[in-house]
Parts: sequence; C-alpha cells; structure tokens
Amino acid sequence: MSSKQTPLDERRRAVRRVLASHQIRAIVRTRTGLSEYAVANLGPGGALLVGPPLRVHALVEVVLRAPGGEPVRVLGRVAHARGSEAGVGFLHRDDDAEDRIQAMLLEALERQRAQERPPASTHAE
Repeated sequence: MSSKQTPLDERRRAVRRVLASHQIRAIVRTRTGLSEYAVANLGPGGALLVGPPLRVHALVEVVLRAPGGEPVRVLGRVAHARGSEAGVGFLHRDDDAEDRIQAMLLEALERQRAQERPPASTHAE
C-alpha cells in the first residue's frame, strides 16, 4: 500500500488538528436547557459533540462558535450517543448553513496554520 498522502488526507488531518485544539465549541439547547460541548468532529451534515449526555433521537438546537467568527445556528437530531459523546445530524433548510459551517472550518484552519508558522525574522543577517 502506498504511503503517499493525497490533498484530501492532508485536509482531513488539518481539520482534526483544528477540532482537537477546541477552537470550535457548541452550545446545545434541549427541552431541559442549555449545555456547552467540545466539537470533536464537524462537517456540513453533522457533528460529534463531547459533553453532558444527550438522548438519542432528541431534537436539539446547536450554536457553533469559533473565535472571531459569527456563530452558526442549526437544528439537529441526536443520531447516536454513548457516555459523553453524541453524534448530531443537522437538519438544514437551505445551503446557507452548510456554507457557513464550511467557512467556519476554513477560518479555524487558517488560524491554526498561522499559529503553527514560525515568526518571521525582523532583522537582516
């Protein structure tokens, strides 16, 4: 099997690094109240959230937040849950929410890359 990495593999690893850094958080509203979650995985169709337990099949409102970005509000349904992890599928009414989620991921990725770059030298050698 080839060890050559494709651009898609590189993007997936980069997105995982961004999510692992907890730059993107979620506030989830259920029938019983609000709770904050870490976002362990995120895509246009849903998210893997880590935090207080959620009930499978529950309808939830999710507000995704990243530093410096506009929050993205989506409705979702809990598809699976185990302990502190829950997979939430988003129920989009239009493409705008998907586009905003993609933009949020790209902005977070750009911030992460900027933080990983070594500082430019300010003096000539």
